Amino acid sequence: MQPQHAGLDRGPLRPGIRRRASARRLPGRSLERALDAHFVAVLLGVLAALGLIGATLSFVVDLFVAPWRLYTSDLEESLHLLASVICLAGAFRLARGAHQAKQVIVAGLALNALATIVFSRSTLARPETALPMLTWLGLAVLTLRARVSYP
Repeated sequence: MQPQHAGLDRGPLRPGIRRRASARRLPGRSLERALDAHFVAVLLGVLAALGLIGATLSFVVDLFVAPWRLYTSDLEESLHLLASVICLAGAFRLARGAHQAKQVIVAGLALNALATIVFSRSTLARPETALPMLTWLGLAVLTLRARVSYP
């Protein structure tokens, strides 16, 4: 007695039966999905929205709770806030397949990195500074490698 899914395995099929294309497993399919522009846009959009919320909360707390903080930290938070808005706008453009969406996203990620390098020079080697920098670099590479189908 043969199992019901005998045609889906890699074994030979009975004569006259063809394997459907949808039943085949492609080995690089997960990598293709990770490089799909819609997946990258959703990932970047979620991360940009979280960054926007975090930067806004930090900015508001500094403004109302700790106004004596140095202006450089407020300026850095303002630049991170602006970078999150730019990345969120770029993610929406990438999801629609708009031209130059990748450049907008990379510009936002570069603004994040530049603000950190300029205003947090002394803490670049610390994990809480190095990890976001590496994440922004990885997101920039993922964005540049994303496959966009333009309308």
